[in-house]
Amino acid sequence: MTLKSLRKIVQVVLSVVVIYLALPDFPIHAVTSSERESLITLYNSTNGPGWTNNTGWLGELGTECSWYGITCNGQNSVTAIILTSNNLTDGIPSQLENLTTLEYLWLDDNQLGGDIPSAIWNLTNLVELKLHRNGLTGTISAAIENLTNLEYLNLSANRLEGSIPTAIGSLSNLQYLHLYQNGFTGSIPAAIGGLAELRELYLGANELTGTIPTAIGNLSNLQYLNFHANNLTGSIPPEIGSLSNLVLLSLYDNQLSGTIPEELGGLSAIQYLYLNNNQLIGAIPPAIWNLTNLVELTLHMNSFTGTIPTAIGNLSNLQYLNLAANELTGTIPTAIGSLSNLQYLHLYQNGLTGSIPAAIGGLAELRELYLGANELTGFIPSQLGNLSNLVIFNLHDNQLTGSIPSTFFGLTALEFFDVTGNCLTDFEPVSHVPNLIGAEAQVDTCFKGLPWLMLLLD
Repeated sequence: MTLKSLRKIVQVVLSVVVIYLALPDFPIHAVTSSERESLITLYNSTNGPGWTNNTGWLGELGTECSWYGITCNGQNSVTAIILTSNNLTDGIPSQLENLTTLEYLWLDDNQLGGDIPSAIWNLTNLVELKLHRNGLTGTISAAIENLTNLEYLNLSANRLEGSIPTAIGSLSNLQYLHLYQNGFTGSIPAAIGGLAELRELYLGANELTGTIPTAIGNLSNLQYLNFHANNLTGSIPPEIGSLSNLVLLSLYDNQLSGTIPEELGGLSAIQYLYLNNNQLIGAIPPAIWNLTNLVELTLHMNSFTGTIPTAIGNLSNLQYLNLAANELTGTIPTAIGSLSNLQYLHLYQNGLTGSIPAAIGGLAELRELYLGANELTGFIPSQLGNLSNLVIFNLHDNQLTGSIPSTFFGLTALEFFDVTGNCLTDFEPVSHVPNLIGAEAQVDTCFKGLPWLMLLLD
């Protein structure tokens, strides 16, 4: 290259620089005018000045992608609005429909009200829509079927009503569906059973009726299934037993009837099984005692019959066991004493007989022991005095005899102590159980069925 050519190149470059510097200020990172207007409308419609964090909002043209909670792509189009827990109030503006590249809309945990604008259902690029923990009203439109890219939908803890649209079953990419704690009515759409990618399904705390669709058994990737606190009837579908990835099954506080399907023994990954407060009957299937990953098992407030088998000792990870308020009979198996992680043991209000296993005294983590309202006999084992973490001790209305063991002096964590309705003698509460209210309490005699001692502790 000659010196003359080099000089020409330098002259051209300098000319471009001079022209550029002479131009008026121009935002090279600006979103489109319609997107900017949509963001400003969101700010004004939800009391932007009162937001917890509104850094950058309403800044000069070209600053939009740096506003708090806003993310843009390489083409300077808005792809995310993340304003969780930011004190947004009033309603969601329909102008959000201009944000056609929006993938993430998180407005959860605010104070938004009113209906969900129909414009939301036209944001076809949405991957995650989180509007939970607000005060939204109205219904879910069938137009939700437009959101074919949606993977995460959370509308929980609002005041939504109406039925769950069948159209939700067309969201083939959906992995998380959270609609709990609203006022939804009608039945659970069987079409939900076609959501092959679904991992979490939370429909609890609504007013849903009808039966649980058998198609739920098709959700092979499902890990969390929560239908609690509705008005569901009928039996538990055996098909649920095929959900081998299920970690939580919560069906409590419904009106389910019939027996527990033996097929639930196929829930090899289950850790939390809540079937309490229904109208279930029959024996607890043996397969339940082989679910060795169980951490919490609540079957109380039903009408289960039969006995508690020694196979309960298989549940080595169990921390919470509640079989109360059923019609169980037989003895409390000694094998319960092998559940070293157990913290809560509730067996009250059954027809259990025999003595209290001394092995329970080896449950070092136990915090609550409820054995009241049974037909237990014999003495209170002195080994129970080893339960140093025990907060609640309830043996009321049994047929126990003898005295309170002196070992109970070590139960310094106790807050509630109830042995009323037994035939205990030689009780000196102050010396045996520390921090008792009612230091004058003592035993004069024993009258069957007469509650004579219930001690509340500081």
